[in-house]
Amino acid sequence: MTTMKRLSTSSSGWIVAAVMRLLFLSSISKLHAYQPPSSPPHHPVVPNTRRAFLNTVMATTSAVTLPFHPKADAIPEQKSYSTNARNLNRLSSGDASGGSVYDNHPSTPAAAKRRAMIGCKVSAARTKASMASEKECNVRVLGGDYEFMLHTLDELDCPTCPYGINGA
Repeated sequence: MTTMKRLSTSSSGWIVAAVMRLLFLSSISKLHAYQPPSSPPHHPVVPNTRRAFLNTVMATTSAVTLPFHPKADAIPEQKSYSTNARNLNRLSSGDASGGSVYDNHPSTPAAAKRRAMIGCKVSAARTKASMASEKECNVRVLGGDYEFMLHTLDELDCPTCPYGINGA
């Protein structure tokens, strides 16, 4: 079993060389020796030469010794040591949030207004909040009524979406 594992981890160049050798030898083994004109054409001559024997042995040996490739296992979770590597891992797993954590319940009124203004920029949030335009939404939020948008953002909460808003 360990021999098979060792063979399966070898370079792919060896595999290509073995396959090419097998194909070459199989094409050579199909060549027949010279048939004298006196032999009937319907009986193929079976070469009983040392070369034919060696071709057969080499083709069989190559076919038997080709490495066995079991189904590959998934690569286990890797430790990311840099910020760039963590970002690439997150993006490859489908997380488009950019690493940001969006809070739809800010602690200060200024933070609540900023979060509501972000919601006004997203058409899905404006549609859900029944706002006709971004300008109308911004005027309403800057006027102090930002709770409607925070409530809408709670309904559209999506931690892995851009801006934390589903549909953004």
